[in-house]
Amino acid sequence: MSNNQSAKSRFPYFSGIFLISLATLSLEILLTRVFAVTYGYSYAFLVISLGLLGIGFSTTVIFLFQKKISDENVPRILSLLSLAFGVAVFLLLFLSVNLQFTFSKEYLASSALAALTGVGLLVLIIAPFFFSGACVTLALTRRSGMISSLYSWDLAGAGIGCALSLGLLSILSAESAVILVGALGALAGVGFSLAEKTNSIRFSSIGLAVALFILAFVNESVDLAHIHYVNAREIVDSEITLANVEDLDYSSPPARMLTDWNPVIYTEIIGPYATDIPYLYGLSKTVQDAKPKYLRVRIDGWQYQCPIIKYDNQPDSIQYFQKCVDYLAFHLRDSATAFVIGSGGGLDVLALTTFDCKKIIGADFNPSLKALLLNELSDYSGGLYSKPQIEIHTDEGRSLLARTDEPIDVLIFPQVGDWFS
Repeated sequence: MSNNQSAKSRFPYFSGIFLISLATLSLEILLTRVFAVTYGYSYAFLVISLGLLGIGFSTTVIFLFQKKISDENVPRILSLLSLAFGVAVFLLLFLSVNLQFTFSKEYLASSALAALTGVGLLVLIIAPFFFSGACVTLALTRRSGMISSLYSWDLAGAGIGCALSLGLLSILSAESAVILVGALGALAGVGFSLAEKTNSIRFSSIGLAVALFILAFVNESVDLAHIHYVNAREIVDSEITLANVEDLDYSSPPARMLTDWNPVIYTEIIGPYATDIPYLYGLSKTVQDAKPKYLRVRIDGWQYQCPIIKYDNQPDSIQYFQKCVDYLAFHLRDSATAFVIGSGGGLDVLALTTFDCKKIIGADFNPSLKALLLNELSDYSGGLYSKPQIEIHTDEGRSLLARTDEPIDVLIFPQVGDWFS
């Protein structure tokens, strides 16, 4: 066999195993993010353990049935497994974000249906990893003559898949990114099908891959597969967006106005609110009218609900900050340089503008918040992050503080009580 013929016969397996490995690792990372939001941080580890279970179980199944699989049927079976991976990924995503379900033992014990739903969801998590694991196992064991090259393509796909998941979260929501990963898995079926003579599976794989690619990008604008429940609690979406935030009726019940994914954090903006200012402790009882209008930031569906105060650049309207014990140090130190660890939605930064601060430095690890306050919510927040004495960094606060040469007079460390670190 010539080198060209040899390369042509190997390409279907190399491309297929590369794509299925890429899709599997990307899926595992993306699902940890989705499940951390929908069910809680501990269930991100559930995805990892069930993924390993699915892969391990698939190797056992392939071992038990290896004698019943003929060599000429290997490409067809690999294509079918890749096709099943794409279908399983979409079903898992669609149900996990649209299912009113929680893993709490009280909920699972409430009815037989709740328990069966939990078991069904666990099986669905296992399914795509079972199919991809079987695919890789079958390719490596039945094409052992090219095992070193196959393993190289397997590792390359897995490594690129890890990086790809972060890149996808920079441009797409996690839900859309998962659908796109399902498309890549289906595309692996196209690669494997090149090694067989018939085209039936190839056309099915192409059709599924194209459909999932289209759905991934359509999902960004159409409410097809977005998170609607967090721990069985329904999330109501607002008809008002940040583009027309000034039209908010503050007598209306709060609803979700924006969702934003990035490689680190899932951010939701919820509003409107017009009640006692939250997360401001030690406020003097002489303050009777501290009921600002604000939006609330929620991180990963659960944690760190901080406010973004509506500010009209009238200093008199926020003088109540002067009577909060949180900021006592600024009554003792004039023209201070302040450093805020966890600036969040700008509550502490706004409070410090009522004092004669020489400079206010803020740090928060969520890039979405800084972008929102500099753009969509700039007018709403009174251009807070654009003021000349304010300097906001997207960084981990303690790390930035350690690298800062400028002398800091007062350090503000609000209740950054979360599980991110």
